[in-house]
Amino acid sequence: MQSNERNKLWFVFGGVALGMIAMAFVAAIPAIREAQAERRCGEHHVFAFTNQLTFLPDDLALRKAFDALAVQGFDTNKWQPETYSQTKAPDGTTDRFLCRNVVNDNSGIIKLTNVDGKYRYVQVSLGTNTVECVVRGVRTPSPQ
Repeated sequence: MQSNERNKLWFVFGGVALGMIAMAFVAAIPAIREAQAERRCGEHHVFAFTNQLTFLPDDLALRKAFDALAVQGFDTNKWQPETYSQTKAPDGTTDRFLCRNVVNDNSGIIKLTNVDGKYRYVQVSLGTNTVECVVRGVRTPSPQ
């Protein structure tokens, strides 16, 4: 009878241990995904569209920057764009998030910050019928 009770205890403890291991694995999934996305930094993401634009609008650049984060595997809900209103589109409207390239105003950078205070840059460029994005590696602000 003691052997039977001992087997039941091992069964219960084994089940609890397996449950804890499974919970730890499930809890680690977001960190694993973030690490995989991080390894893919520097990849080019090309998004096609049908209408031809004469210049890269600020809102399109922002949408495609987030699309590139998503394709790469990042949780876009954790990232927010930083406002940068020092450049203007060719039509004269002030950019809100896009920092335009001085040489090619159909290209620029958007800075995104996550909930941990880390930031990354997304290079966004307009082609004929495409928008190309490159997500740059995560950066941590230097202490002041």
